[in-house]
Amino acid sequence: MPIFSFLKYNLRVVRNIAARGQFSGKMLADDNEINYEKEEVVQIISQRAFLFKPERIALNILRNQLPNMKMLDIGIGGGRTTAYFAALTKEYIGIDYSQEMIRTCQRKFKEYPKKIIFARVDARNMTLFRDGEFDFVLFSFNGIDCVDHADRIKILREIQRVTKNRGYFLFSSHNLNSLQGVCSVSLSSKPSKFAQNINEISRLLFLRLTNKCTWKIIRTNPKKLQYVIFNDGSYEFGLELHYIDPEEQLKDLKALGFKNVKVYGMNDDCEVQNPTSSNDYGLHYFCEVQKT
Repeated sequence: MPIFSFLKYNLRVVRNIAARGQFSGKMLADDNEINYEKEEVVQIISQRAFLFKPERIALNILRNQLPNMKMLDIGIGGGRTTAYFAALTKEYIGIDYSQEMIRTCQRKFKEYPKKIIFARVDARNMTLFRDGEFDFVLFSFNGIDCVDHADRIKILREIQRVTKNRGYFLFSSHNLNSLQGVCSVSLSSKPSKFAQNINEISRLLFLRLTNKCTWKIIRTNPKKLQYVIFNDGSYEFGLELHYIDPEEQLKDLKALGFKNVKVYGMNDDCEVQNPTSSNDYGLHYFCEVQKT
């Protein structure tokens, strides 16, 4: 990054940090939603068109069933996963709480040969949908991490409600275990690495400014935490994101009726055998819904 662009970027980041402050649960969700309405963020997200390896795994596992499945794709953003799944499913509905993301998808897929539906819906309250309406629910790209823990539980309960018995749910989430790596940098004596080191050090400084209390705990004793709200620098420090300990996430899923959970790293093509010790920055949880 040229030095002028680097300084300009960091000054903009400082202004963002100064404007943020502390958030209640509602303010956290609302503020993150505002970020996803920004034109520059919509533009970045709408250019994505790929699947993570665990998403491909789920697609392949369900491939023979998808033609008979009704799918709910939550937090679709710019439609990154739409083309891959909509073509295979019996019915496809994509939702997002960002109106601009929904408009983008409606424009992008208006000539799509198959009928697909996009709607602005908040995953915390999906009363638009009936109990047990969907065979497969996807909440990708760590979208569930844009709310606090109480709202996260609301979302999981809603997903459990709208999914059929023995239906499937796949989602990804930030891994709390990865934050020790985020809060440190390995310095290099090589001149070619100098600019990169400076950039990383300044980023760490800003991370510390945005997460004063959390930073201290992470750097000293992260095992004290089950989850944290952490500004990791995404979109010019525009988001406050939920990072959760994998063991805590698995406990929540079990308590809410999600069974046979398989865990994958963000770019893994095989199951993580010991999720509680994984340091991957994000994990995919592939579950089956079982209702009593």
